Amino acid sequence: MAEGKRITARTPLDKNPVAVFNGFLDRLRAVRVLDPACGSGNFLYLALQALKDLEHEAIHWASLALKLPMQIPGVGPYRAI
Repeated sequence: MAEGKRITARTPLDKNPVAVFNGFLDRLRAVRVLDPACGSGNFLYLALQALKDLEHEAIHWASLALKLPMQIPGVGPYRAI
């Protein structure tokens, strides 16, 4: 996009910023966190908050830089089907 080139259906996926962004969100939403100490759960809570903050920042950035519509967050303590 910075080079001023248009994005079309024939644009390779690694050169398409929307495809790269969606791939990043897919990988972020697939992250699983393990608490090896099995403690009070504070580690898991902080890890979840960090992942949610990162997802929110990425979605906000994409809405400004890529002019994408805001998306519904998908990071959570549940497994999406």
